[in-house]
Formats: sequence, structure tokens, C-alpha cells
Amino acid sequence: AGQVPSRDLTRIETRPADAHEADLLSLDPGALVHVVEGVSKADGQPLAAFRSVFPAARFPDLPAALSQTNSITEALSHSGLTDYTRAFTRLTAKAAKPMLALSLQLKEGAPVLRSVSVNIDAAGQPVENGTTWFAGDRVTLTVEPD
Repeated sequence: AGQVPSRDLTRIETRPADAHEADLLSLDPGALVHVVEGVSKADGQPLAAFRSVFPAARFPDLPAALSQTNSITEALSHSGLTDYTRAFTRLTAKAAKPMLALSLQLKEGAPVLRSVSVNIDAAGQPVENGTTWFAGDRVTLTVEPD
């Protein structure tokens, strides 16, 4: 839309997966995952906060690759995954909690649209569980059939 996109990565850590993450990524409970969080912007204004969770055993070099690039797609490519597709996306309207409101520069309780998704490789193996919270008054999502 003629705006300059940017992304700030605010957290990259490796830790044991919680039960929900392990289930979505088809991992054993407690398996290590890389967690990447940040804020996507347009012309410097926050549009979305995100958290992506990746199986650490499959992508051991992902944190290092992310330190070289600000692109998750590029970092996954450096880690050996050149193509992936969306298995599903769930959209839910929510009210911004205090920390999320601060990240998105919104008032607490402002409307946000939460997107929860899983991306898979060509063999159908989950490679990413992503959650994104979009600022409700700054983003329009359009869903069209393939």
C-alpha cells in the first residue's frame, strides 16, 4: 500500500516446547523449540506482534541465521527449508492485554485479530507454529480461495 515495511525481532530463544506447541509441531513433549518474537511495522507504525515456534532439532542453525537476516523465510532457507505451505490458520477477535497493547501502541482492551497457524513442508511435517496479533484498526485481512 505504498508504505515501507520493517520488522523488529525482540526475542530469539531456545527452550522446551509447552504441550500445545509440541502438539501443533508433532513433537515429543518438552522437545526443544526456537521461539522468535517481534513486531511488524509499516512506515514505523506497529501493525502486528508475532511469535513463531520452530522445532530446534530440525533447524539447529535458525537462531544464527536470524541474526544475519531479519527474514524468517530467508533464515529457514539457510537452514535447509526452501519451501513450505500453510496447513491451517485460525482467526479470533481478542482484546489487547497490557503488554500487547504496549507493543502495538494501542490502548489496553483495543481490538486485535489473533491468527494462529501451522506451516508444513512438502512431506506434511510441521515446521512452524505462528501466532500473530494484528492491530484491529490498522489491518485488513483478505481471504480468497486458491
